[in-house]
Amino acid sequence: MEKLAPLTGNNPIPKHKAEKFRYEPDKFAAVGLTALKSDVVQVPRIGECPIQLEAVVRNFFEIGSQDERVAAGAMAIEVQVVRVHVAKELILSEHYIDPSRWRPLIYNFRHHYGLGESLDKTFRAEV
Repeated sequence: MEKLAPLTGNNPIPKHKAEKFRYEPDKFAAVGLTALKSDVVQVPRIGECPIQLEAVVRNFFEIGSQDERVAAGAMAIEVQVVRVHVAKELILSEHYIDPSRWRPLIYNFRHHYGLGESLDKTFRAEV
């Protein structure tokens, strides 16, 4: 993840990014990832990711200031997932992902985390 972070596909690099970013036209190759053609959307998938979601943007929402003169500073993006790809070793049964095998990367306040051991499950958990 962090190998990708300082790369931008924008050329020229926007002034606000110039100090910390570098232009890279092929980010996948630059960091040793495999680009896979998506089934529905135009952007490629990352072959090394065990779960991939193809999605289309449905809406944008500004987050932050209610004052129209002040930039909000952040956006929430509503997407609709149109295709799901899951590695075979993560499939528990026809419609379930095995939660004991999936190890998602969690981004929390500029830090990356994995999952610890399961503490419990909800009363509605089917697996």
